[in-house]
Amino acid sequence: MRKIRLAISDGGHVADVSVPEFLKMPEVVIWGDRFFGFHEMLPEPEDECVAEYREVFAYFIIPEVKE
Repeated sequence: MRKIRLAISDGGHVADVSVPEFLKMPEVVIWGDRFFGFHEMLPEPEDECVAEYREVFAYFIIPEVKE
């Protein structure tokens, strides 16, 4: 597992969480009902976190089901 930092859009700390060791870091992480987009790999790990994700505005659209 790898630790990543979740932050609000201006960089304020939200939480440090663990994710599986993917070959490529995910572009978006969903934490509860909050969405975080990849911001940067941390040049030097901070508190064991290797990357920072910042909160982004997201809107969910329910797809229409055509019968």
